[in-house]
Amino acid sequence: MTNYLPPINTNDDEHALEMLFADLFKRHEQRLYALALGLTKSEEYAKDIIQEVFLKLWEQRQHLNEIHNMEAWLYRVMENKVIDFLRKTAADSRLIDNIWNNASRARNDTDEMAGSERIQPDRSKMRSTSCLPSANVFTASIKKKGLTTPR
Repeated sequence: MTNYLPPINTNDDEHALEMLFADLFKRHEQRLYALALGLTKSEEYAKDIIQEVFLKLWEQRQHLNEIHNMEAWLYRVMENKVIDFLRKTAADSRLIDNIWNNASRARNDTDEMAGSERIQPDRSKMRSTSCLPSANVFTASIKKKGLTTPR
């Protein structure tokens, strides 16, 4: 796959930028989505991540000619978005655990005061992050597909 971008006068030709963006989207969206899906294990989150990647590309459209390796740039942005997602998911999980623990303690105090039997929260309904891959899985997945990560 070539990373050649035709010369565009970014100040004068917004339509040409739109066409180039559409072409880049068509060429890269499916592979980026497949990788994001494999890493997040969620169609919804994978779609959100890809949308954020291409939104960032659109915001940088005036500087497309300065990106020397478009594929590497897109994969790097996606890698950063996936890592952000994994961090947020881990933080959300810790927050949920903390809320459940505090709620359990408060319930215990209430139960002791009321002299009633303790009710356990159903933790099975909580989101699990144990199935999410680490950031190293992302890099290994890219290398397995024969792609390179920029450093």
